[in-house]
Amino acid sequence: MSRRDRKKQKKREKRRYTSLAATPLVGWELKKRRDWPLIACYVPDPDIWKISGCGSVFVLRENPGGGIASACFCVDLMNGGLIGVFGADSHPTLEDSEELRRMVVESCPPMVPGAMDDAVRCVYGAYALTLQCGYAVIGDEWQQRIHLLPPMPGTRNWWLEQLTDDGLTPPRLMSIVRKFAPDIWELPEGKEFMCLTTARFALSNPAAALSQLRRGRPDFEHNGVDHDGTECFSFTREYPEDHDSPLAALGGRQVIGEVRVRDSTLWATARALSMSARLVMALKQLLGPDAMTLQDTEWKAMDELLG
Repeated sequence: MSRRDRKKQKKREKRRYTSLAATPLVGWELKKRRDWPLIACYVPDPDIWKISGCGSVFVLRENPGGGIASACFCVDLMNGGLIGVFGADSHPTLEDSEELRRMVVESCPPMVPGAMDDAVRCVYGAYALTLQCGYAVIGDEWQQRIHLLPPMPGTRNWWLEQLTDDGLTPPRLMSIVRKFAPDIWELPEGKEFMCLTTARFALSNPAAALSQLRRGRPDFEHNGVDHDGTECFSFTREYPEDHDSPLAALGGRQVIGEVRVRDSTLWATARALSMSARLVMALKQLLGPDAMTLQDTEWKAMDELLG
């Protein structure tokens, strides 16, 4: 085995995925879960998904004993598709399941209430991408959770095509994902490929948005006004633990994106897809979900930036 192949194998072994051949057979009891009454269904936030390919699917069903079963699927397309699967067979009360949902909202890619059809397309499409990258989610957790969703017919290629069908995922974004995601094993843990992403939004109330952004510290830092009247802001976060920047020890914050506002247009820019998801989610939380309407997104992948 070559040095490159050994490195690739070692990287794969560190991930939560392994060969599909080890997947246990699915029993009829698990398949019955698809018929349990549906209580709630959450899908990736459409704007954030179309910008970054990041999102979560969260499903609640009532089990035969009167408890509530849950399943959460966390998706990051650039990071190889499915990045996490978890849930519970039975929450005693709806309040208990709501506590899990709040935890998901705080720690997983963004989601909103949505249609089961979109949930199925997202999960199966992400799973197909995971397989294409050489990984497969296996074990009891995957089998328990996937059967809270209706099955998707067709082949894995068909599942993958569902990610771009009916405009669910922009073809341009998907082409970048399919080019770089299979090589995620080459990156150090916690890193991702650079993809300069700029999303353009129309603001319903520009004056109110600017006022909120100016008061948005510490996440948003006002950097002044350009010669053409564009208001500029940095999007920051606390430095990750053990970061080697000297500013981390001094209590500084890491800049991970920027926001520009001119007239009724807002541009949100980040250097990686997951960072763009964080940025847009923070903007929606600060300004309100109805304050901004996505117009278009431009992506420049690593090879284009270096070229």
